[in-house]
Amino acid sequence: MIIGSRNSLSRALRSADRCWVHRLDAVLRNRGITTDHWSVLASLSIVGGITMSELARRTELPASSATRSIDLLVTRGLVVRGVSAEDRRQVIVMLSPSGHALVDEANDAELAVEQQLRAQLGDERVNELVELLQQVSATAARSAPAPARG
Repeated sequence: MIIGSRNSLSRALRSADRCWVHRLDAVLRNRGITTDHWSVLASLSIVGGITMSELARRTELPASSATRSIDLLVTRGLVVRGVSAEDRRQVIVMLSPSGHALVDEANDAELAVEQQLRAQLGDERVNELVELLQQVSATAARSAPAPARG
C-alpha cells in the first residue's frame, strides 16, 4: 500500500489521532489545560512523584516541552516540585491537592468522550482497537532506528 493512499495505516493513525485530540482538547480547554498538560497530569496521578527525565519518558514529550508544562502547572498550583529522598540532587515533581482534583474532574470528562466512542462502535471493538494500537506502538518502538549520536 502506498503511504499517501487513502487507506494507508499512517494516514489512518494520524487522522484518528487528530480527531481524538481535537475532541479531547475541547473538554480540556474548559479546564484551562492542553493535551500536553493532561498527559503530564495523568502520568503524575498514576506514579506519584517522579523525576523530570522519567516524566518526559512516560509522556513521550521532549524534555523541553515537559519542563515548560511543569513550569506552567507549578505556577497554577497543580504540581509541586520536591527533592528526592534517595538522591538530594534530583528534583521530583508531583501533583498538588488541586492537581489531584483537576485530574479527577478531567478524567471523568475524558471518560465521557470515550463513552461516546464506545456507544458508536461497541465495547468489544473499542477494546480490540486499544489492544491493536498497543501492539502497533510496541512493534514500532522495537523497530525504531537508534537515535543518532552527535
